[in-house]
Order: sequence, then C-alpha cells, then structure tokens
Amino acid sequence: PFPVKDLHKLRLEGLVSEKKAAVSSLIDQYRQFISFISVNRSLREDVSIITNQRFVESLKSAYVEQRQISMPKRITDAQQRIVDVLQGVEALKAFAILSLDGTVVQSNIKEVIGSSWSERDFFLNASDKQTLFIGCSNQNDLNKGMEFISPVFNAENSLIAYIYMMLSDERLSELLKIKGNLYNTERVVIIDRDRKIAFTEEGILSERTGLKEGSISYIQ
Repeated sequence: PFPVKDLHKLRLEGLVSEKKAAVSSLIDQYRQFISFISVNRSLREDVSIITNQRFVESLKSAYVEQRQISMPKRITDAQQRIVDVLQGVEALKAFAILSLDGTVVQSNIKEVIGSSWSERDFFLNASDKQTLFIGCSNQNDLNKGMEFISPVFNAENSLIAYIYMMLSDERLSELLKIKGNLYNTERVVIIDRDRKIAFTEEGILSERTGLKEGSISYIQ
C-alpha cells in the first residue's frame, strides 16, 4: 500500500507547484505591461520634459520649503498627460516618476512630489535594462501592494528617469486561495527570505509573522 504521508506530500507538492506557477505568471504579466508603458513614445516625451534639471531643482526646493511653485504650461500639460495615461492602468494604487537623482517629479500622491526617494532600496537597486518586481509593500493600510520599478529612455535611448508603480494585491490574494480543500488546515502563504509569512490569501501582512521551528511543514 502507498503510505498516507506520501499521499499528503504529493498533494502539497502539486498544490505548491500550481500556486507558484500562477503567482510567477501574474508577476510576469504585470512586469511586461509596465515595461510596455515605459516605452510608450508620448509618455517618454512627457517624462523628458518634466525631468529637466532646472525643474527638478525647483521641485526639490519647493518641497523642502513647503511652498508652491509656478510652472510653465508646457510642464503642467506634460504632468497631466502622464497622470491620464497611468491612471488608466488596471489595479493601480500609486505611481511616481523619479528623476535620475531619485526626486519624485510626478505622482498621483501629491504630497510626495519634490521629495527624494534616493535612499530607498528599490531605487538603489533599480535596473537600467528591465522592469523589476520589487516585492510586496506593507507600510500601512493605504500603502499595501505589489511594487515595480522600470527605466525610461528618451528618443536617443539615454536613461532619463524611472517609473515606480504600486498595484493592488487583490489578484495575488485570489491566486493563493484553495478551491476544494482536501484538508481543513490547507493554506498557501508566501514566505520571505527571513522565513516570515509576508503574504496570505487575505493579502499583505502589516506585521510579518515568523515561523517557529518545527511548528509547520513547508515545501520550498
């Protein structure tokens, strides 16, 4: 007879393999979509306008001094066109256009425009060759989502900026749900490199829970 524990193991291995493939496919789908957006010709032209060095310096000063600045119509029009394009992205929660020094030059979160994100890990590790999936943010209830960062090039193929995007984690949550559970205790979660539970079918955890040694069986 086939040992019951081996049946359990086969069941779990199959389940984890299926969920892993689904999660990887979703991340790749989002990454490819954001890459497609970042090479949009009109968006690249508008990003080139708002990453003008004088404008970036004005934004930085205004942010530090907490004051409004008067902007030329050419720049405000470019900013609005960028908003119009990116606001139509499915599942979008937040976006930011970052200059090469890490200054936020446009965002749907007005409070961060002019601030510096140069110290953030995702900016320091950004690639000038491809869109990266940063991970799942759990800063607070409003800032929970899947984070991506993509390079933007001008018509001469020179790197001019980065697009940061946070997308809703709802589809990811749905993928982790198990339909037709064989066991009542079955659950699929995403574990980070520190062996802490980072994501469940309920979404991103605000506080990551560590796995106690020997308290759970998991398949890598």
